[in-house]
This record gives sequence, structure tokens and C-alpha cells, in this order.
Amino acid sequence: MHIKYIDKNYEDLCYKSIEHLEHIVRKYLLEEYNIEDPWILDSMHGTRLKKKNDIEEIVFFGSYIQRFLESGCWNFNRARLWVLSHRVKEFMVNEFELNEKFINVIPRNKLISLSTKQSSFPNLDEEISLVYAGRLSESKNIEALLYTTYHLQTIHNLNITLYLIGEFDNMSSIYSLKEDSFSYEDRIHVILNNLNWKKRPVKLAETDPNEWTRKEFINPVFFSLSHFVSEDFGVSSMQAQEKGWPCILSDWGGHADVYGENIQLVPFEFISEGSGHYHLLESKTKKAADFIIKSFKNNKREFRESSINSEYIELEDINKKRLKFVSNNGNACSLYLLRGQLNKFRAQEIGDAFFKRLENFLSGKKLDINPDSVVILNDLSAQIPDVKKKSLSIFEENNMNGLTTEFIPLNNIMWKANLTKTQNSKFIHIPFYTPSMKDFIIFLSGFVNTDTTINIHTDDLDDSFPLNVKILRSKI
Repeated sequence: MHIKYIDKNYEDLCYKSIEHLEHIVRKYLLEEYNIEDPWILDSMHGTRLKKKNDIEEIVFFGSYIQRFLESGCWNFNRARLWVLSHRVKEFMVNEFELNEKFINVIPRNKLISLSTKQSSFPNLDEEISLVYAGRLSESKNIEALLYTTYHLQTIHNLNITLYLIGEFDNMSSIYSLKEDSFSYEDRIHVILNNLNWKKRPVKLAETDPNEWTRKEFINPVFFSLSHFVSEDFGVSSMQAQEKGWPCILSDWGGHADVYGENIQLVPFEFISEGSGHYHLLESKTKKAADFIIKSFKNNKREFRESSINSEYIELEDINKKRLKFVSNNGNACSLYLLRGQLNKFRAQEIGDAFFKRLENFLSGKKLDINPDSVVILNDLSAQIPDVKKKSLSIFEENNMNGLTTEFIPLNNIMWKANLTKTQNSKFIHIPFYTPSMKDFIIFLSGFVNTDTTINIHTDDLDDSFPLNVKILRSKI
């Protein structure tokens, strides 16, 4: 009996992908290494109920962070660790301080059977179907799919239709600033109804995992801009490739290991807005659409080879690494991460720093570069029309001038990392103003570098400020 039927409070919404992955991973380990019973930690078929073993083969899927924290409950002596992507391995080596010789990446080419006939990307003057299949979830970044498709239609004049195959869920992403309880379907419908589509996206019902690629599409291209922290493989992209489809994917997590003909990876910075103000994606994804147009051609990604090690780590050493990780990241780390409440951990300064590091590994950025321009937003920025328009205008103008932009919530601006970004930026924009902010702005003017300009976007402010504070009257 599957866990999803035992306790709905602990249902894993990825169970279809997990079941498929578990089957092919077990087959690979048995055929290649005669491993008959690996412990797949995310298995949907119950917990480990057998007696204590001396050695275990431990396989991490998407819940690698939570599962590592659960290692205090393991009852064996030594283990060899397996993951599904190189970027997850790099994260675990660096964040958990595990020696890389103890972690093997299960090679994607052993799990996937590429079609012998791989379709080319269609010509840009042809009718094109962009197809997404999977959960319709905030963590899967459906907003970016919608906005990018809209820009491809309206700015680049493509004859393109987006098909969304799946069912909605309300799982919050780590970028969410909202409560756990919300309707993601309602949020998506707002976007669908507010944009002037040439061809409105089509929502199709969820199908069996191997059925959706058999539907009739005109020049299908698989399309996923997921930034899910558990995106360590990409089962849907595998199924599309096995059908011979080209793929446009986020340069994120397991997508970086997708290999073969006609694969395009879209940089993470074009498809994500970490401030939690999702309306900003409407402008940000224009760069994603531009990138797709420039790269919309036949190309090939080579398979990334990696050696398989036979080293086993002692459980005692794993426990030391786990305790050090918790010590470095605070008690809230184990409290929220073990409960799967990633956004609540990210809402804290130490949690935000942790997820910035995770983001750098999963996106392949490695470095957290200070932005040229910081825009400070408050909780109501998305609801106040003028503030929303000003924020979008600042972002678009910065793009035209080649300036990088980061949006930071006002209640997070005093975090150490955010203060550093603010201090070193060339411009600080505040698209709203209240008299209670005067002391804060005077503090900023003395804190930032001498060549940093603070721009207050307002129409009714007569207060005097230091010379590096500029009052910009609205042009909107």
C-alpha cells in the first residue's frame, strides 16, 4: 500500500515520478553492480523494516536535504551514497562537507533510452506547441512558463501555444512570502485572464505518466522552467526525450545533466524572482524569451561522465557531519527542514543565506554577485498600482542599460547579506515613501558607498535629504 493512501498529511506529491525513478534505478543498480536491495529513501513503498545491516547502499532522490537530516535514525555501520545529479552532489559535498568519494552520481544515460530519431527545433515561422507535463505548482514555476510564452507570442510574434498537462497543488515554493494555505489555481487564472494572449494556454487533464507524449501536438517542444529544490532528475524531460522531442529547460538541478540533441537550458536569473513579488516576473521573463529566440536552433549537449567509487562512509562520520550542519544553520534548520516547511526556514536570515547557497549550486552560478541596482519593496508593493508600475519600470530601464537588479523586501533589508548588497550597489531605488521612512533613508545615505545614489520615486515629498538621495517624480 502506498504511503499516499495511508496518511494524507504526509503525501508526497511527486509520487508518480518517484515510482518511475525507483523502478529504473533499482534495475540499473542490480544489473550494473548486483545491488539487490538499495535503500531508496524517498520510496513510496514504506520504510525500512528489516534488521540492522552492516552496509547499506543509500539512494537520495529529491528530498536529499530532509533525508540527510533524518540520518540520525539510520541503524547501520557504513554506507555508499547515490544521487541523481551532479549539482546535488556538489551541494552535498560542500554544504554537508561529505567527501566526494562517498557519493556517486547515477549516470543518466543508464536510466534513459533516447529515441533514435530526435526531432529538430521547429523553424520560428512554423506553428509550435510548447508542452509542460507535471504538477501545476508554485514550486514548478508555472508563472514563468506563462509569461515567457506570452512574450514569445507578443514580442517575437511566434505562432505558439502552451499546453499545461497536470493538476494544481498548493505547495509553496521556497520563494513564497505567503501563508501555507492559498489557491495556486486562482493565482494562475489571474495571470491567464489579465494578459492579452494571441493564443491562450490550454490546460489538459493529468494523464498516466507514459500517455501524455502520445497526444497530438504540432511540432511539440517540452518546456519546463522549474526551480523546485527537489528537481534532481526531471522525469518528464526524460519521457519527452524518449519520444524524440526537443526540450527547453531551466538551467537548474538535474536539468543540467540532460544530454542529447536539441536541448536548450535557460539561465536561472531570467526565470526567477526571489523577493516573492511574482508580478516582477512579467518583465524579468522578457530576457528568457529573448534568450530562447537567440538559442532556438539545433544543438547538442554532451553526456557528463563520472566515475563510480566503491568507498563507504561510516555512520559515525555521517552523524558528525549532520550535527555540524545543524549547528552551522541553527535549530530552525532541523525544525523546519525536517517538516518540509522550506519557505518558513527561508523567511529567516540564516535560512535565506542557506537557500542562496543552495540556489547557487543548483543553478550553477557558484558566486553570489552584488547587483548594480537594489529595489526595496514592502509587503504591499504588488497591490499598490503605482508601486508595481514603478518597480517594473525600474527593472526594464535597468535591463536596457545593462544593469543587474535585485528586489529586496524592506523587512529583510537589515540582514547582513542584504546590507552588503545594498552598500555595494550603484543605485538604490525606493518606489514608495512614508514619513516614517525618513530616518531609515538617512541611515542608508550614510551607510552606502559614497558613489551610491538613493532614488526615492514619489510625487509628493518635500523633505530635505543628503546629497546622494534623489527625489524622482513619477513619469507614469
